[in-house]
Amino acid sequence: MTGYFLCCSFADMDDSRQPLLTPNFDKDGYPVMPNTHWPVRERNNSYLNTERNGLPNMEHDSYGSIDRLPLGNGNMDDNGRANVDTTVSLRVEYKGFTRHSFMVVPMILLYFFSAGVIGSLLPQYTQFFKSEEIAGRDPVYSKHKFNACAHVNHSDPGYQIYVEIQQETAKWTLYFSIASLVPSLLGNLIFIPLSDIYGRKFVFLLTLIGAIVKHGLSSYVVYYKLDLSYFIIGQVFDAISGSYMTFLAMMFTYTCDLLSSGKGRTIGIVMMELLLGIIFTATSFLTGYLLEWIGFFWPLALSTFVLVLALILLVFCVPETLPISNKLAVTNKRPFVRLEEVFQSMLEAFKFYFTHKSKLKRLKYILLIGGFTFMCIPYMNRGTMEVLYQLGQPFCWSATKIGWFSAFKIGIAAMVAMVGTFLMQKCLADDSIAMVGISGAVISYIVEGLATSDFVLYMVPVLTCSSGLPIPMIRSLMSSLTPAEKQGAVFGSIGAVETFCSLIGALSNNVIYIGTIKIMNGFVFLIMGAITCIGVVFILAYMYVARTRIPDDRHEITTNEIIVDAS
Repeated sequence: MTGYFLCCSFADMDDSRQPLLTPNFDKDGYPVMPNTHWPVRERNNSYLNTERNGLPNMEHDSYGSIDRLPLGNGNMDDNGRANVDTTVSLRVEYKGFTRHSFMVVPMILLYFFSAGVIGSLLPQYTQFFKSEEIAGRDPVYSKHKFNACAHVNHSDPGYQIYVEIQQETAKWTLYFSIASLVPSLLGNLIFIPLSDIYGRKFVFLLTLIGAIVKHGLSSYVVYYKLDLSYFIIGQVFDAISGSYMTFLAMMFTYTCDLLSSGKGRTIGIVMMELLLGIIFTATSFLTGYLLEWIGFFWPLALSTFVLVLALILLVFCVPETLPISNKLAVTNKRPFVRLEEVFQSMLEAFKFYFTHKSKLKRLKYILLIGGFTFMCIPYMNRGTMEVLYQLGQPFCWSATKIGWFSAFKIGIAAMVAMVGTFLMQKCLADDSIAMVGISGAVISYIVEGLATSDFVLYMVPVLTCSSGLPIPMIRSLMSSLTPAEKQGAVFGSIGAVETFCSLIGALSNNVIYIGTIKIMNGFVFLIMGAITCIGVVFILAYMYVARTRIPDDRHEITTNEIIVDAS
């Protein structure tokens, strides 16, 4: 039979099951999916690659992305869950960015502008506050304005006070990190996977509300010169709503909803990273001047206003993308079912690493997340440590100079991410690109730790220009291993690991800096380089596994195949 057809052959089936699929027909006599207006299209069965009794799985072929879903609405258990013994293959046409969905971009830029402002401002305000506090109790120190970069005796009382200020600044930076990251671990585990059920806008909304409260409260604390401990209240509220990591994961999930897996999705993820690079470059440059011109309060007030604009954009302009991806079965909305969904969403985020039916894929997930972990532990906290490093000996940089350095570093990294990814993808696989970037990161940590002059320190942005490549490459590789309706879950696991890495990095880096400041200011960067080397081992292992034919535990079965246009 030519034309449109429905091809169904079943495996491991039981006569006691409900009818799998009763096709409806359109006005022209062609079959359509039940409860949809999606036409069924003919397709050669030879391209299909499936897993036995598996959850939906995405594979690659010459047509694009193929998603395996539970077959029909009739194949549900009593709790509304889909049986997965028999599946149907669906081809989903990803729409890409339209004028409507592109409105997410300005919303993202506004959010990360605000994040960049407070990220750059908070360590400098903490040092300023502690300097004022210590000067208030030690008039001699205040009167002489001790110059830490002058050649002084380390037994000088002024030097001892300088060391105390640096140590107190590092301690409070650590407190802020703990207040922000520990609660957000739970938020990441819950909210990101739940976006596969309740939508992406729901999670975006939570994070924006939390950020507005955090920035507004921080502005209040600075204006009235309250104790630093009040910052922690805003940090905790923001963390409970998901914070930076959840927003970041939603950004990539939203992108993957619109773009099919493969090079197109990789480029999309890299372009999102590029946008972050551009906005952080502008923010770093601008914040340095704003701090010198108008102080600490007005930049924070500006960032709060910008977040309100982002919230308005989200509510009125940004569309929901979940219908484009494969939605989960509709569930009962009774309270106990919602509670079950929360726990299920937390479990979904980690099933990839422990219960995936394919041992080969499970190994790939573990190797990729291992490389990601040891890359992120030093990387996520690097900017904060650089601010402390540059404020102290032997550099003693001003806020403007710190802003210039940060803008220079992020700007070069953004350019390399855009141009380098495009060029390297012509001849290198994603994992090879990740290896190039992670190797550059190791070298840059060593040079930064040994730097003793401004010239050497300005060489770091050049050496570290490729260090931003591994993270988007690993995101893309993990996303390509994952079916469309599990994108929220996989990015939830990545977000949780990213938050965990930020917490561990903040703890370890600040403790090392506090303990070694009298011996060697840059010693912490040498430790960062050593940790990153462990990530190199994981990526090398993944490259070996990906290029070696390893027998898998999958069994061939015949599946039901229906090609669907999601348009």
